[in-house]
Amino acid sequence: MIIRIISGIFLFIFAVTFFLYANNTVSAIFFCGISMTAVFEMSNILGNRKLRYFILLLTLIIHALFYFNLYFYIVPVFYISFLLLFIYNILMDSINIENYQNLIFYFLFCILPFSIMNQLFISQKKLLGAIIVMVALYDSLAYFTGVKYGKKRPFAKISPKKSIEGIIGGSLAVIFAGIMFFYSMNYSSDIFWAVIAVITLAPAGDLSVSILKRVKNIKDSGFLIPGHGGILDRMDSYVFLIPALYFIGVLNG
Repeated sequence: MIIRIISGIFLFIFAVTFFLYANNTVSAIFFCGISMTAVFEMSNILGNRKLRYFILLLTLIIHALFYFNLYFYIVPVFYISFLLLFIYNILMDSINIENYQNLIFYFLFCILPFSIMNQLFISQKKLLGAIIVMVALYDSLAYFTGVKYGKKRPFAKISPKKSIEGIIGGSLAVIFAGIMFFYSMNYSSDIFWAVIAVITLAPAGDLSVSILKRVKNIKDSGFLIPGHGGILDRMDSYVFLIPALYFIGVLNG
């Protein structure tokens, strides 16, 4: 608990410093690094390390497309990746269906969310910052409320620590923060959608990563952040949240 709190404080200070002083180049390097670390963690979860370096190259390409506002090429690049995997399977004289499934996991969980976050850091830093604060509040209040008051645990097999009480506590914190941001950002309707998305999609991302870890019998995705686990453990709330808000038009500048 103490280590988790200390790490949380450090992460908060780092996030504030990053948002105040990082430029576009630093942001691009940082979020690409987050993606690459997530790729390494996901490769350990999936047990497919041979695909790792191909995915790292794909990560660099997609981050570059977002950075240079060429993200409309992402779909062709993604399909070309499938074609290259198909050619690789033919050359190796083996058909490994898991390669295609794993490519989708890497794309959804490790590449797309953080490449979008980098683009949003450049174009909509204030709104992105508000969302990050709300996610942090949700995670923290859900954790502490669940530890202290949690009794009903509907996802015991997937995530034993998740409780109804924790979800309610985290959701109330997000609603309160959303009201504050709504007034401070000149009554922006985007905050309303952000609050709805954080309450519904942040837990969905968290549970999705938990499912992958439970299937592979892994407790944490990594050990990079003391008390929190790895990048995927800390950032799993964003994997559905950020792309959803982006593609429905809330986070598109």
